[in-house]
Amino acid sequence: MEQEEVESLWVKLRPHSLPRNISIIILGVVYHSTANGGAENASLCDHIKKNMDMYLSKHTNAMVILTGDLHPTSTGLCSDSIARPNHLKQLLRLNSTLETRVF
Repeated sequence: MEQEEVESLWVKLRPHSLPRNISIIILGVVYHSTANGGAENASLCDHIKKNMDMYLSKHTNAMVILTGDLHPTSTGLCSDSIARPNHLKQLLRLNSTLETRVF
């Protein structure tokens, strides 16, 4: 799903060897500019939710990896606003100089 105001890339991966309970891996990579504010944050959250719903409705046993340059300190975007509605768990927290997140 493309959305003009959101920079993202979504890929379905099917390696030869996966645990039995995982059917595919869905990798989402997102860039969120430091110039973005509340409206763009809401658009990004909506975009992620729509993509997650679309992929997980087709692949209920998928493992989802979402990563990106989200700039929470400059945009006010909270990782919980992405993680909770999409039932994701943040696995990595980095220092404030590098804002890449993996959910």
